[in-house]
Amino acid sequence: MKNLIKKILKEEIDDLGWAKDLISQLRYHEDKKSKGYFNAENKKMGYWEFYHGNGKLRSKGEYINDQRTGPWEIYHNNGKLSSKGGYITNKANGPWEFYHENGKLESKGEYINGERTGPWEYYRDNGELYYKGEYINGQRTGPWEYYNGEFNKIIEY
Repeated sequence: MKNLIKKILKEEIDDLGWAKDLISQLRYHEDKKSKGYFNAENKKMGYWEFYHGNGKLRSKGEYINDQRTGPWEIYHNNGKLSSKGGYITNKANGPWEFYHENGKLESKGEYINGERTGPWEYYRDNGELYYKGEYINGQRTGPWEYYNGEFNKIIEY
């Protein structure tokens, strides 16, 4: 399998002289816990997958020089999606969604430089809205609304 991948990659970049050296420096790694490529400095590069002890997918996404980058997906032990969102230089950035083990939405909001920012919503495992509010620089701020079936109370931060 790894020889086939290397062959396909080599064929696809034959027209890109500068990329030939890069590909020749990549080293494929695969074991029960993970699979992906290392560069000449032994740093993760490109697409990687990681696995739970039960063999099910734990997470998948891209690396550049050992830094998570671009879209990532993380999975619960049961194989259902746990979270999805993006990274820039190993920090969560942009919209993220988190899920309960039963597959229902747990929370959603946005990150900037690894910190929660702006409006966030949190849900119970039955799908009902639990609470919502805003973050600034990773800290709760302003009114947060809590629900117990219907609107219940506001807590000011």
